[in-house]
Amino acid sequence: MSESVLTVELVELPYTGAELTAMRGPLIVSHVESRLRRALEPGEDLVLLDVDGEYHSGWVADLRFELEDTLYVVERGVRLPPEQASERLDEADGGPEARGLESTQSVLDMLAEWRKELDER
Repeated sequence: MSESVLTVELVELPYTGAELTAMRGPLIVSHVESRLRRALEPGEDLVLLDVDGEYHSGWVADLRFELEDTLYVVERGVRLPPEQASERLDEADGGPEARGLESTQSVLDMLAEWRKELDER
C-alpha cells in the first residue's frame, strides 16, 4: 500500500456487507460507474463504503483498461469503524503521524493482510 499518496479516496460499492463477506478474491471497480473524482493508482489506499453504510479498508492492487473505462482491481481489508474511516479520509490534513494514529493504521492494515493470507489457504 502506498505511503506517497496524500489523500484516501472513498469508493461507494454496490454490495451489502454480507455480499462482500461472501465474495472471494478482489473486487473490480469501474471508474465510470464509481464516479471517482480522479484516477486511482496501484497501491493506493481506499475507504470502501457498502450499501449498508459499513466502511472497509482497501487498496488498488492493479489496473485494467477497457476502451471507455478504467477498471480498478481492489483488494479488501478489514471493516472500519466510522471514526477510523473518517480519520483515513482526512489523512491529507497532516497525516496519521500528526494525530498519533500510525499504530492504529498499521494494526488494521496488518489484520487485512493476515485475512487475505488466510483466505488464500
